[in-house]
Amino acid sequence: MHGAVEKLDLRELEAGYSEEGHPAYHPALLLKVWLYAYALGWTSFAAGWSSAFGKIWRFRYLAGGAQPDFWALNEFASATGER
Repeated sequence: MHGAVEKLDLRELEAGYSEEGHPAYHPALLLKVWLYAYALGWTSFAAGWSSAFGKIWRFRYLAGGAQPDFWALNEFASATGER
């Protein structure tokens, strides 16, 4: 999954990022995490996706050590039309 996502053209998602506020997570990072969580059957952010980063090494690997919170994951899903 990591290699497949790295080959995707995510410029359209990146274009929607604002320069205001705190630095955003790269769309590839969020997409990897999102796809992996869905593959595990985690379809709800309320199921504790953001808390999984501290507990499950696979999420930390896919996120490059970053720990996006609920708000970042939810915003990404909204931007991709999943919410």
